[in-house]
Amino acid sequence: MMISAHGADKAPTVHLNRTYKANSAPNVKQASKTDKVSISKLSALVKQAQAQAMAQPDIRPDAVANAKAALQSGRMAGSGDIASALIGRAVKGQV
Repeated sequence: MMISAHGADKAPTVHLNRTYKANSAPNVKQASKTDKVSISKLSALVKQAQAQAMAQPDIRPDAVANAKAALQSGRMAGSGDIASALIGRAVKGQV
């Protein structure tokens, strides 16, 4: 109930459990019953590259052999040397 200057009026009622049917608008075309999907050339190339990458082995024996040879010959620093250098820089405030 709403109270106004002219007296008590009945408040508008809201029905939450009612379903109302909407009328269709005139001159509206119906949507197509079928969907179409087109894939761009770039998307196809990306999919092809992804498939080729996934077909590669997780570990490349040739790369592992090269890395081992570089570590043994001293051409590549070991993980201990890298960690020591990082810690040394952090202590000096250079990192």
